[in-house]
Amino acid sequence: MSAGGFHSACLILKKYKMKKLLLLLTVIVGCHGVAFADHHGKANGSKDVEEVTNTVLKMYEMVNNKKHWTSMISSKGSHEFWSSGGFLNFVKKDAEFNEIENNTIRPKHIKIVPVEPGKVAVAMFYAEGSEKQVGRPAVDHYMTRATVVFAKEEGAWMIRAMHWSPVSGGQGTSGVSTEK
Repeated sequence: MSAGGFHSACLILKKYKMKKLLLLLTVIVGCHGVAFADHHGKANGSKDVEEVTNTVLKMYEMVNNKKHWTSMISSKGSHEFWSSGGFLNFVKKDAEFNEIENNTIRPKHIKIVPVEPGKVAVAMFYAEGSEKQVGRPAVDHYMTRATVVFAKEEGAWMIRAMHWSPVSGGQGTSGVSTEK
């Protein structure tokens, strides 16, 4: 090979190596950016998971202390399918429910799905125990699946929508509306 041909071959090889090196650097930087974005999203999602899990636990702490969680309903209200099998209910933040006489219902296997980090999350879980509302029949074997949509309002997770359905072999509540 002549000196000119060798020089041209070296230039082509250098150019090829440079393109390969640039491609490798682009891939490395790109992967780092994706990893950073994924980690950043998980950090926000983890915070939502912890906060919404605590909110679900607070719901049951309130009910088991004979208080209803209407204070946790969104200022925009909540659309709800109850475990009693009734029609869709729209519940306002200031809705009044029957007084709770006794309640031992506890959430189990809570799974939180952040939908829009810091703004919207969905809680899915099972709820099991017994309940007795004043003026309503007792439910001795309450066992349902629950899906609750939470929206963050003024720094707190608020209930925006709920759907409860009895698990086979369990019962839902005896309530079908907020009217007494």
